[in-house]
Amino acid sequence: MNTSNQKLPTAPSLFRQVIEVFDLEYTVSSARLNLLVSIALAAFYNPMLWHYLFAQQHILNLESIHFVVSFVIIMVAIFYTGLSFISFRWLQKTGISVILMLAAAASYFMCHYGSVIDGKMMQHIANMGINDFANQLSFPFLIHMLLLGVFPCVLICLANITYQKKSNLTYKSMLGICAGLIILLGVILPQYHDFSGFIKQHKDLRFRVVPANVLYYSAGYLTKIISSIHNNHN
Repeated sequence: MNTSNQKLPTAPSLFRQVIEVFDLEYTVSSARLNLLVSIALAAFYNPMLWHYLFAQQHILNLESIHFVVSFVIIMVAIFYTGLSFISFRWLQKTGISVILMLAAAASYFMCHYGSVIDGKMMQHIANMGINDFANQLSFPFLIHMLLLGVFPCVLICLANITYQKKSNLTYKSMLGICAGLIILLGVILPQYHDFSGFIKQHKDLRFRVVPANVLYYSAGYLTKIISSIHNNHN
């Protein structure tokens, strides 16, 4: 018998063995994972935003409870809509893990330094050398990244995410995006004047929403670099 073309079975990795021994793997649907991550981002990665919001005197009354609840729902809907764009088998775990790590780092530095994430901050981070970055590392930072960065990413890696068939995958992703947008509009439209007035009075609010601020200004900075390189070549 010719066995030269037969592949020998390979032993499972240590990581896989630990998962199997302790039965750590669990199953979750793609949409439910997006919802859980969206709630976590709103609840645990935005302490500076909530501190800023509740520091406003007109928020601290019973009449504004509905506004605050609506604000939370809007945040979750925005995050869910954004995550639905990456709800593909080959992208979702990696994409969410990167977002969580960026969000964890941003939330720590915003709380530690009392600053916001904007274009100037991204420029400052990009200009930091290795020694400057190493000086920022501390025990509280490492604990923060472990709890809000590494640990959630490990949980996502352990997840057995269920997806629809390939023929329905794009349809389901679009359905998730539409659902998020419908909820968003359904909450905003009845209180449009309240939200528009609040945002006009607090224009720096966009600098405080993690991870939207990191992703937006990182993309803007990279676009500026690419544009500069393109202009230099021309």
